[in-house]
Amino acid sequence: MTLEDNTKKVVIFDFDGTLVNSMPLLYKIVEEELKKRNVEVTDRLADKIGSELLAEFQKEGGKVDSGLKFVVNVLWAIARKAGLGRKESVGFVIGCLKKIRTLYEDAEIFDDVRPSLERLKKEGYKVAVVSMASSKEIEKVLDKNGLRPYFDLLISREDVKKAKPNPEGCLKAAQELGASPNNCYVIGDLPVDVLAAKNAGMKAVGVTTGIADYKWLAKFSPDYIAEKLATAIEWILKDSKKFDVYQHNT
Repeated sequence: MTLEDNTKKVVIFDFDGTLVNSMPLLYKIVEEELKKRNVEVTDRLADKIGSELLAEFQKEGGKVDSGLKFVVNVLWAIARKAGLGRKESVGFVIGCLKKIRTLYEDAEIFDDVRPSLERLKKEGYKVAVVSMASSKEIEKVLDKNGLRPYFDLLISREDVKKAKPNPEGCLKAAQELGASPNNCYVIGDLPVDVLAAKNAGMKAVGVTTGIADYKWLAKFSPDYIAEKLATAIEWILKDSKKFDVYQHNT
């Protein structure tokens, strides 16, 4: 067990929609497969799918089984929330899985990821990924873009028993990096990232680079919402310095 260091600061990144621009590709796959089954993805349906999936994760405690089973369960839930019958839902899941296999071959990292990571490392921060993507997927994208050396820790769905919004992954990152949770920041593009941070006693920073807009993220009261990663990092650096002054004076 690593002892906590109250001077050590950690930034925990979500992966999809935060570091890598994969969410539009995933959304496109889901949309295409639903359209094949005569389901039009309206804004209302998208909100319904997102909110009900979040409620389902919370109800079930975010339990994670095998990586494939986790993905299948999520796709199945989307199909059912969209009103597909059991037979159509099976076809939808299979269709999505075939396309998802090549998702990360086409996905690109956001333009401000590298300079943001360089800034954090220069300032002495520890940096981690906590994601429901597989370790193979995370490492493939990071290695492809030469980003692996910036990260001190990678936590994938294979490393936890419960998915976000359960705080298990975030707390594990803090523990392994020897940091106090109140010295940790979590950056993510979805409400589950915000809730995982809050449940872990960490500061939550939402980014609108994925599929959730400002209005949706704001419902979950993150500490800050940014339109891009670089802005989120700038806020973290300023907030962290304010916290240092507060600790020094108390």
